[in-house]
Amino acid sequence: MDEDRGASFVELFFDLVFVFGITQVVAYIHGQLDWPTLWRAAVILALMWWAWTQYTWLAGYSDFDELRPRLVLLLATAGTFILAVSVQAAWAGDGRIFGLAYFGVMALAGAFMWLNARADEIKGRAKPDQMAGMVAYILRMMAGTVLVLVGGFVAADQRPWFWIGAVVVNLLSALTVEQYEYEINASHFAERHGLFVIIVLGEGLIAIGVGIVGQAGSTAFYVAGTAMLLIALAMWWSYFDWLRPIGEKALKNATGMGRGRLARDAY
Repeated sequence: MDEDRGASFVELFFDLVFVFGITQVVAYIHGQLDWPTLWRAAVILALMWWAWTQYTWLAGYSDFDELRPRLVLLLATAGTFILAVSVQAAWAGDGRIFGLAYFGVMALAGAFMWLNARADEIKGRAKPDQMAGMVAYILRMMAGTVLVLVGGFVAADQRPWFWIGAVVVNLLSALTVEQYEYEINASHFAERHGLFVIIVLGEGLIAIGVGIVGQAGSTAFYVAGTAMLLIALAMWWSYFDWLRPIGEKALKNATGMGRGRLARDAY
């Protein structure tokens, strides 16, 4: 898994839909900057980020020139689109669409994880305890997913207990299976996160432009617009000129279980 490999176009397509979901989280916050709104948005963002990371780990050892992996990611893209569309209404009286879409996206990831591990086992490529580790993780991952699903069907005032619980279970699921080794392709893993960041920054530039076009100009208006643009540029520079190469080098230097732990903790 140490050979350099780049992300595929279908992965980039998948990322675009997830970034659309993040813009919906921002839209949910817009116009109501209070603490209850912010923590609800943070919970949704944590759940969506977790879902994205599962496919990022999966994609590291999937060949998207093959039909099955490509179909899985396209199905996940469709499910993620439904998930993203339901974000703004997720905390309202009816969160069932969000819960069902999230369950579908995560269940598909879990099934694909198991199929990949099983294929490696059949072909004799599996590392010791690979299947045991994958099954242990999938069961824990799906526990958090079930909490999201159930939370979508309960009363709105009870929903926070389920969805906050899901975030906690998700985090614990990665910590409690660290005795197993998980394969990470360093170059691919770093590039996938870099692509996600650059799409988000691009969406930020679009938001700045939409806010400026057609508005009456003033000194304060242009100063604020310039400042926002410079911040976006500085964020790009700091990540792609510094953080990304450092992260990729650290991943490449790590071996065995250490690489998986570094990927989990740093990214």
